[in-house]
Amino acid sequence: MDLRHLRYFVAVAEEGAFRRAARRLQIAQPPLSQAIRQLELELGVPLLIRSTRGVELTTAGAQLVEHAREILSRVEDAISAVRQETASGFLRVGLVGGMLAAAELTGPILQSFQMAHPKLQLSLCELNFAEQTEPLARGAVDVAIVRPPYHDRRIDMFPVLGEPRELFVSTRHPLSTADEVRVDDILDEPMLDMSRAPAEWSAFWLLDELRDGPAPGHGRIDAVTVHEFELALALRRGALTVAASVPRLAPNPMLVGIPLRDASPSMIAVARRRGDRRIAVTEFIRHAGVICRLQHDLVPDAVLP
Repeated sequence: MDLRHLRYFVAVAEEGAFRRAARRLQIAQPPLSQAIRQLELELGVPLLIRSTRGVELTTAGAQLVEHAREILSRVEDAISAVRQETASGFLRVGLVGGMLAAAELTGPILQSFQMAHPKLQLSLCELNFAEQTEPLARGAVDVAIVRPPYHDRRIDMFPVLGEPRELFVSTRHPLSTADEVRVDDILDEPMLDMSRAPAEWSAFWLLDELRDGPAPGHGRIDAVTVHEFELALALRRGALTVAASVPRLAPNPMLVGIPLRDASPSMIAVARRRGDRRIAVTEFIRHAGVICRLQHDLVPDAVLP
């Protein structure tokens, strides 16, 4: 039996009408009616007497609603007890790029999760771009906010938000005064060769997937952090695409970000070791997704997965 159907049935019984129950549950009326019919078919008895005035409980419905309330109450108690019991101890959270990991939502995710789980001690670890998944795989961190694309069979990833990309260049670059650029306009531009970053990840930021071959190079760099990339760009002719939040949250007077209107977004994901279903890890992933859905407007032009 689906607990959701029981929750729907209790709402209809208490509201006395499908329309009011649908409004309370914040769902459309047809799927609510369908769920109640499925429940009646599963039990083999009618639960409601429908009329133009609303609905009334049958004898079977009156019996079920009391049991359903008790079941739902016990489920909520169980969930609360498990969360309080297990959401204590120590959780190591990796953040690629530090507080840039989830753009403007990094702080809200961490702060609200800590408030929801005050007994759980968070330990934060900054991850660089070359090793976003390795610390997870070897157990150095429990969960991480990362920036795909990465394909690592040892890791599960859960996208939570996307944001636009910009072209990041020196203020001396010929394109530095442009209001915006399009991908086709920059495919022949020299890009910095990120030699230490994984090939798949580097190809995304250098737009290699949109060319017949790799980007025109302008020197290899060993940069693996935002600040190292900024230093390299400030001294060279090359360019990079970056998440649009980087120029906002890590400004550099020697660099400028130019909106890149038709590039695919940079996705933010929460990652865990494959199959790691510890409750603290699962709760962090769930919580990050909720915060991104509720507060995505804090990240300009954000897109939900």
